[in-house]
Amino acid sequence: MIPLVRKEVAPLPSLPKPADLYCRVVIALFLHTPQKALWLCKTCGEAWPCAQMKQACFLIEAF
Repeated sequence: MIPLVRKEVAPLPSLPKPADLYCRVVIALFLHTPQKALWLCKTCGEAWPCAQMKQACFLIEAF
């Protein structure tokens, strides 16, 4: 599961497991983007690509 850092994000409604996983991957791809000047993740502050982005890319290739 890809953890969401922001608390204001509402929990996803109950979906079938493949659809739920795909939604979480898309959310991670949307949230974990690089800051242009520093190349750090805007969400978690890690060097980009951060661990969540790497995991999301790995999972999206598995579909």
